[in-house]
Amino acid sequence: MSAIRGGAWSLIIGSVITCLVFAFHPSHIDPHPLLGSFTLSQMVHSAAILAAPLMLFGMWEMTRWLGADRPGNALALTFAALAMVLTVNAAVVSSFVVPAAAEASAVTMPEPSHDPSIAVAKVHQRHAMQIGDMPPLVRLAVSLNRGLAQAHVALLSIALVLFALGLWRQSRGLAAAGLLVGAFPLLWQLSGRFSPETHTMPLIVFTQSAWIIAVAARMLARSTDTSTAIPA
Repeated sequence: MSAIRGGAWSLIIGSVITCLVFAFHPSHIDPHPLLGSFTLSQMVHSAAILAAPLMLFGMWEMTRWLGADRPGNALALTFAALAMVLTVNAAVVSSFVVPAAAEASAVTMPEPSHDPSIAVAKVHQRHAMQIGDMPPLVRLAVSLNRGLAQAHVALLSIALVLFALGLWRQSRGLAAAGLLVGAFPLLWQLSGRFSPETHTMPLIVFTQSAWIIAVAARMLARSTDTSTAIPA
C-alpha cells in the first residue's frame, strides 16, 4: 500500500471515529465507570485523541496528493495540524480536568448522607446546565474546553477551505462542497451565535467528515503510488 493510499484510509477511519465520538458524546458527565475504570466520557474522548493522529497523517498525505509545493496546500496542512492539537487538548480537558474540577467542587457540597459519590454526581449533573449555574472550578474547566473547541472548529474549517481551493482544478463539484462545509462554521462563529455544544457540534463534524471521506475516496481511486499528485 502506498503512503497516499494509507493516508486516505487514515482519513476514512479517523473521520468515522470522530463521527462516533459525537454520536455517543454525553451531554453531562456520569462519574460511574462504564468499562473497567473508564467512564463513558473518558472512553469517548480517548477515541477522539486516537483519531487525531490518524487525521493528521491523512491530511499530510492529502497535502502531498494535492501538491505539497503549493503554498495554499501547505498552509491548509498547518491549520489542520494546529486544529488536531487543539482537539486533543479539548479531549484531555473533558476527560480528566472537568471530572477533577467536579470532584473538588463536591467537597464544598456535602450531602446529608455523607456519601461523596452523591455530591460528585450532583456537581457532574450541572455540566448539562447553563455554564453560569456551575461551580467556579467546573465553570473554568468547561470554559477552557469550549474555548479549545471554538478554536479547533475555526482552524479546521479554514484548512478545509484551503484544501478545497487546492482541489478546484481536479473536481469543482467536490471543491465547491468543501468550500461550503468549511465556510459555514466560520460564518456561524462570526455571527456570534455558535457555541460548541452536544447539539451543535455534530452538524459541523458530520458534514465536514463526509466531505473528508469523499476526498479520501477520490485519493484511493486516483492514486496508485506515492508519486501520484495532481498536475500543476
